[in-house]
Order: sequence, then structure tokens, then C-alpha cells
Amino acid sequence: VKVDLVEDEGPSGSPKDIREPEAIVATVEHRGSCNSLAGCYGKTTVKVVPGIAYLVKVETALIDMEDDSERLTDIRVAGRSLGPCNPKAAHDFDCGFHLCGDMLLSAEATTTEEIVIEAHSQNTNDDCMCSEGEVLCISAALGSLPDLMNANFSTFGMFVKFTFEPQTPPNRPSGSASRYPQQDLPPSMKTSLSSVVGESLVSRRGLLTTTPDSSAAASDGEVLVVFLKQEGSCNTAEGCSISKVVNVKPGVSYIAKV
Repeated sequence: VKVDLVEDEGPSGSPKDIREPEAIVATVEHRGSCNSLAGCYGKTTVKVVPGIAYLVKVETALIDMEDDSERLTDIRVAGRSLGPCNPKAAHDFDCGFHLCGDMLLSAEATTTEEIVIEAHSQNTNDDCMCSEGEVLCISAALGSLPDLMNANFSTFGMFVKFTFEPQTPPNRPSGSASRYPQQDLPPSMKTSLSSVVGESLVSRRGLLTTTPDSSAAASDGEVLVVFLKQEGSCNTAEGCSISKVVNVKPGVSYIAKV
């Protein structure tokens, strides 16, 4: 296992955003019919973690989309168009979801935390009932079902689902603030990042004793490269656990790439 410790300076004078990126689900929708050439336009603002790349997957509910003229004419993420989405539904009351496509939103495109998503639907009647909270659509012919489900449904002529999946950490630009706080690892797997000189650690199983390399001592702006290795096999249910002390510069933040 190779561990690179890179000094993380962050933007000068600015607070570090330490939120853990999570998948985000948002919708763009229109209550009521969109059954005209003008159709319906909708947009929503999504809050993301700045400086993080996201893979954005776009799905549309198959609301009144049996005919070729019943479609999404355009889908946009942060001003970039995915183009139209014209799936072939089994019938007008299908109401299932169809994957229109996806788009990689680069870290450079998320320098601010607000991303605008947009959609435009044409010639789609409100043949489906959807729940924004559940992100679920059913046929409007099943009018009594929402009451049985104790869910809040309304009729929609457009219901588009956007899923933002964070791409971490390779797509994070170098030099940006660290957004990955140390995770709660088992004690046997934690590595001390204190400034320690000449200390030896023994692995939990007592199989290997390691001493910090003299080359791993930190100086200003220096990248540290450290290896954790086990000679011989780890082919058991218990496997191998190895620890090593790394000499770092006190008071400096590092990005640990494993």
C-alpha cells in the first residue's frame, strides 16, 4: 500500500469546506398538463460541495410519452445541454422512469455551491401522479392508491429526476481545500500523523516491526511517500495488519492519497 502525504494549503484566508460529498437527488417538475407545443419549462437550484466533480444522471418519468411528439425537448445542467430526451413509452400511463443520459460535471464547474438544473417538456398531458418526497410516479388511473400509501401525490405533466454522484477524490483539483475528514477506522488500521522521531510500531498480530524511514521526515512543502508492505502471504480470513509512524511537519494539513 502506497501512501502519499501532500501538504494541503487551501485558499488563503478562506475557511475549509469539510462536508463529506454525498449523492444528491433533485427533481424538475410541473404540476398539471404540459400538453401543448409551448409545453412547460422548469428549473431547480441544487446545492453541491464546491470543488467536487459530479456524475449527473438524468431520468424522466414516462408521462404521456407514447407518441414521438410527446417528449423532453431539452435538459440542462449548469447551462450545459444534454439535448432532447424522447423515449418510447408502452402507453401514455406508463409512469416508469427512463434514463435520458448522464453528464460529468467537472470540479471547475462547481466553484460555487449552487448548480441550476432545467428541463422543458412538450405535448405531455398530466397522466401520472408523482410524489416529490418519494421521487415516485404512478398512473393517474390509480387515483385511490396514494391514500392507501399515505403519500402526497399530485398530477404532473413533467417530472425529471437528476442524481448527482460525487466523483472522489481523483477529480478534486490539486491545491484545493481538503474535503475528506479522517474516517472512523478500526484501531488496528489507524496511522499516527503526529510528529514522532525514532519510534517503532509493531502490528497487531506481531508479524512485522517497522521503523520510520529517515527519508520520510517532512520539510517545508515536501511530499512524503511511505509504503506499508507485508512480506509473504495474507491469504487468511484474518489477513495482515500493518502500521507505520510517519514524521510530518507539525501544524500542517496533508492530503493522504492511498
